[in-house]
Amino acid sequence: QAGTALLDDAAGTPYAMDYPGANVTWTLTPTGGDPEYQYSVVSNASFEVLATHVPAAPNVYSDPQRVIQFPWTFNTSFFDTYVSPGNSGSASWTYDGYGTFITSLGTFIDQMKTTSTDGDVIFWNASPLFPTLIADSSSVMLFVPGANAVSEMEPAGPMEAHPNPCAS
Repeated sequence: QAGTALLDDAAGTPYAMDYPGANVTWTLTPTGGDPEYQYSVVSNASFEVLATHVPAAPNVYSDPQRVIQFPWTFNTSFFDTYVSPGNSGSASWTYDGYGTFITSLGTFIDQMKTTSTDGDVIFWNASPLFPTLIADSSSVMLFVPGANAVSEMEPAGPMEAHPNPCAS
């Protein structure tokens, strides 16, 4: 399903007051659909999920789900337990790859590959930090940066005016 995704400050989003510990929100808006928010806290120590599927079917963690821990260096792992009504358990995450991956939608450089003991895989863009690909047993989400201004578009070639010379 196509749509837009935005990783941004939680402040100013419609439900930020319900998740006062959150400082980051992930807004997913499917084409033709309503936005859905994931509220998280990013600190010098970790990236943790506080709530998902807001407002349609809020899944609020009483013990947040850690998806990355800092410092994060190649071949390191961490273990996390998490509790929510719709998603409780534990997992170990390992930073097990770094490099470039190529898809039909683009080439992604400086990617950190993390794999969980649950079989989930997340590719993280190294700088700025954001997930590029999230895959689990039931879905794959690939986030392709889009141009949001004319100045970001690559020119198709030199600009020409025809007929040349022009008559006034």
